[in-house]
Amino acid sequence: MPLMKWMGLLALAMSTSLLAQEQVAAQRQRELVINFAQQRQQQMLAAAKEQHLEVPKLFNELFRAAIRYDWLATTNRYAEIRRGIAQYEGTRPDPKLNTELWQYVLETFGAFEQVALWNPVILQRYEEEVIRPLTTNCIYFGGTDPGRFVPTVLRETSSKKFHVITQNALADGLYMTFLRKRSDASVLLPTPEQANEAFRKYVEDVQAGRIQAGADVKIENGRVVVQGIGGVMAINGILAKWVFDKNKDKHDFFIEESYVLPWMYPYLVPAGVILKLEKEPLPKPQENGKFWTNILYQDSTFWAQLLGEFNTHPEFKTDYVAQRAFSKLRCAIAGIYEFRGIVKAAESAYQQAIAICPASPEASFRLANLYMRLNRADDAIKTLQKLSELDPTNAQVREAINQFEEFQRASKKPTTDNKAPLK
Repeated sequence: MPLMKWMGLLALAMSTSLLAQEQVAAQRQRELVINFAQQRQQQMLAAAKEQHLEVPKLFNELFRAAIRYDWLATTNRYAEIRRGIAQYEGTRPDPKLNTELWQYVLETFGAFEQVALWNPVILQRYEEEVIRPLTTNCIYFGGTDPGRFVPTVLRETSSKKFHVITQNALADGLYMTFLRKRSDASVLLPTPEQANEAFRKYVEDVQAGRIQAGADVKIENGRVVVQGIGGVMAINGILAKWVFDKNKDKHDFFIEESYVLPWMYPYLVPAGVILKLEKEPLPKPQENGKFWTNILYQDSTFWAQLLGEFNTHPEFKTDYVAQRAFSKLRCAIAGIYEFRGIVKAAESAYQQAIAICPASPEASFRLANLYMRLNRADDAIKTLQKLSELDPTNAQVREAINQFEEFQRASKKPTTDNKAPLK
C-alpha cells in the first residue's frame, strides 16, 4: 500500500476514534446531568414540603428543562431567576426566590453549565484529575464554578465518599442552611451563633492589633462594615478556618482555590492539580529542604506529563473554558511556591499557567507582580504587554503597564539629595 494512502487511512482511523471517545464522554455526562437534576428536584420538593414553602414556577420550569437536557431553555429560566436573587449585584430581590430552595437550582444549573461549556473528553480528564487525589471521607473546598459543581455531581456517583463545600459562599446564610441539611453528621459546621462568634473574635483581634483587617473590612464606631468581594472573602476565610479547625482531626482537607485565603498558605501542598491542606503548618524550605525538593520534583513531573498530554489533544487548544480552568489550578500552585520563597519554581509554574491559557489575566498579573518584587520591572512589563496584545481593550492591563513603566523610570532617575534611590 502506498505510504500516503496508508497515512491517510491512519489519520481517518484516529479521527474516528477521537469522535467515538467524544460521543461516549458526552453521553455519560448527559446522563450524569439528567440524573443529578432529577435528584436535586426531588430533594428540593422534599425541603419545600418540610418547610411549608411554595416552589416558584420558574424553579419547576428550570428543572423540567434540565431533565429534558434542554440547555437553551435551562439558561433562559436561570437568567429570569437570577434577576431576583439577592446575592447578585444589580438585581431586584424577590422574597419568593430567596429561600433555601434556590441552592438546589443553583447546583443544578452549575452542573449543566459545565457540561455545556466544556469539550466532553477534556471535561472527563478534569473530573479524573480533581477527584483522583481526594481521600475517603475528606472535605473538599471547591472555589471556582468547575471546581465546585463538577465534584458536586461526581460525589453522587463516585465510589469514593467525600464532602464538597464551597469556601466562597460560607458567608451566605441560605447556603449554610442548605449545607447543614445536606452534609453528613460527621462534618461539623458552624451554627448561626457560632458563625457570629467566629466573626466577633476576628473583630476583637483586629481591634486589639493582633491581626490586620482586610482592605474591605472596616471597624467604624464599633460597627463592622463589609465592602466588596474582599470583605466577603475575609468572612468566608474566617468560617473556612472554623470548619478546618473543627474537622481536621477526622477528615483530610483539599482545596481548589478561587480567591486566596492567606491563613491556608502555611498548610498547603500540591496534590496533583489541586492542593491539600495538611493538619499542621508545613516546615519552611530552610527547615526541611529535602521535603520541598521532593514536592517540586513530583509536581513538575506531574504537570509536564499532563501538559504533554494536552498538546496531543487538538480539542484542548480550542477549549478556552478548559484552558482557563487548568491555568487557574497551576496558578494556585505557583502561589504556594511564591509564598514559600521558592522563586524559580514559582516563576516556572506561573509561566506554565500562561502557556496553558495565554489570555488569562490572573496568571500574567501574578507573574508580573512576582517580577516587580524581584526588581525585574522589564520582565514584568513584557509579561503584561503580551497580555495586552491578546486583550487590547483591557484598561486594567494598560494601567498596570503605565504604573510599572513609571516605577521603572523613577528607579533610574539620579538622586540629588541624601535619599536612597527607589528600589
